[in-house]
Amino acid sequence: MAVIYKEAYDINGQNCGIEHIKPTKVGVPQDELYKVWVGGCSIGVADTIGEARKHLHEHMRGAMFNKSGELNAKLMQAQFAYNQLGDDPFYLGRFMR
Repeated sequence: MAVIYKEAYDINGQNCGIEHIKPTKVGVPQDELYKVWVGGCSIGVADTIGEARKHLHEHMRGAMFNKSGELNAKLMQAQFAYNQLGDDPFYLGRFMR
């Protein structure tokens, strides 16, 4: 079943959204809730749309920080290998198995 978002976002290729839900259980104190989704997975529930936006923002910011760190490490490895290769084919020996 597809989720119908109240607000939908595409952050760096990742589908995100905030779903407006009304609890059906008796005794639930909230009149309405907002469920936050990232990539098809629920990452939390908030009482207000503002809280839901903040939760989504913090989650995506943390994910982008981690991704940029991973990409930076890969870039450093590639730069190191590039420097080891040098300009002379003789340096291929450094990579021989």
